Amino acid sequence: MRTRSATRKRTPPLSPRTIPLFCSKNTRSLPEGRTAAETRSTLDSETLPPTTTSTVAATTTTSSVTSTTIAACNCCTGTGLLTFTTGTPQVGGGCGDVVDDTGASLLALDCGGLYFGGAGVGVPLPSVIPDMGSSITKISSCDAASGDLALSANTDTGSNRNCTAAGVTNPEYPGKPGCLFGPPLPIPNANSPATSTCVINRVSTNAAGSGNCNDGSISVLNRSRTST
Repeated sequence: MRTRSATRKRTPPLSPRTIPLFCSKNTRSLPEGRTAAETRSTLDSETLPPTTTSTVAATTTTSSVTSTTIAACNCCTGTGLLTFTTGTPQVGGGCGDVVDDTGASLLALDCGGLYFGGAGVGVPLPSVIPDMGSSITKISSCDAASGDLALSANTDTGSNRNCTAAGVTNPEYPGKPGCLFGPPLPIPNANSPATSTCVINRVSTNAAGSGNCNDGSISVLNRSRTST
């Protein structure tokens, strides 16, 4: 009887294989002796971050408004000066009328216009006075309770171009005293260009007037001018 010898057939060791991992573009070799499932389980437990739960406390903000009351203007405690500035002329009437002996209106006056001459004047009127001219008066008296104030001429503004007195000397125009009222005023005459001229407006009487600081009104401001 023959006896067969048992021959054990060895199974070669598993060669490392490359398999894709979840959520990754990289590949890894499967370790020897481990199945794919075991490898995935081990990798998951090693790479996944722990779950963290955070609690955010609600914050409540309360705002408040603070109001400040500013005291009303009081001209009696200011610099003692009041400045007037000429505005843009308003052609089209609205600043008074020229009337005859019976009180009938002969001509409606434009705001910011200069009228001169008589019935036979050939220059188109009014001539427009340039804006932004400044004139400074003094506050000679002031009632803090009522706001009433009185205005008088100012001679010490530092310039003959914004003072409001008649006796100030003008170095630019010798022999022609009086604070200047604005720049020289051109008087064009389109009908006869050769007769076009230029006038210098000067204060001929000291400025005087009255007003009220509370409502900002000026009831009277007399400031006569002469043009040369």
